[in-house]
Amino acid sequence: MARVNFKKFPLFMDIAHKQLLVRDVKDEVCGLIYAHGTGIAYRGLAQKIYNAEDEVVLDEKETKLLLDFARFMFTPNMIDSLEQVLATQ
Repeated sequence: MARVNFKKFPLFMDIAHKQLLVRDVKDEVCGLIYAHGTGIAYRGLAQKIYNAEDEVVLDEKETKLLLDFARFMFTPNMIDSLEQVLATQ
């Protein structure tokens, strides 16, 4: 199980990963997944993240789905940040 708080998400702001900005990326993440994900699983993932109050708890399948999507649709700093959040659990 992975826990991610998209409302207080630590986002790398430089390639050296020395500058970090904590920001709310929940609506952006949900919007991208909802608009560009293909299939009902992505719809469910977007809704789960959107409906989470703070942290969202993702099972192994949802985590893989999120990472697969992120590696295709997110900016490089967002990908690195998400991978870091997931690796520290």
